[in-house]
Amino acid sequence: MQATTVSEKTNHLLTQLGIGLGILLAVGLFVVAIGRMGLLNGLLGREITQPGAIHLTAQDMRFGQTEIHLKVGQTVTLTLDNKDFFGHSFDANDFDVHTVMPANSQVTASFTATRPGVFDFYCGVPGHQKAGMVGKFIVEP
Repeated sequence: MQATTVSEKTNHLLTQLGIGLGILLAVGLFVVAIGRMGLLNGLLGREITQPGAIHLTAQDMRFGQTEIHLKVGQTVTLTLDNKDFFGHSFDANDFDVHTVMPANSQVTASFTATRPGVFDFYCGVPGHQKAGMVGKFIVEP
């Protein structure tokens, strides 16, 4: 029979406590890191955006939004998120925006809405506009 001393029990307890605290610290740092990258936004059911920032997806030959409301003078930064495994484009002739959207990637485009009205946007890849990749900017005074 082996006798265990009080100091051995204390050392064993301290070792287990240290390992537990290390694991908690690692998990906490991981959560903070993915939170800072914005990866928790979808899990929390919200998207954090800046004023004038618009996130627009392209998937299955459709844009995620077909109607976007703006104010005259508003500067807009579009984050264009192509979720398809083939390329698209984002074109808004009235705002002189023509942006290539490579497959499975994100790009940005910016413009300022200078006058009120209804303005079309579309995918300029041949056949995509006719397939339904269209939308409208509604610019209000």
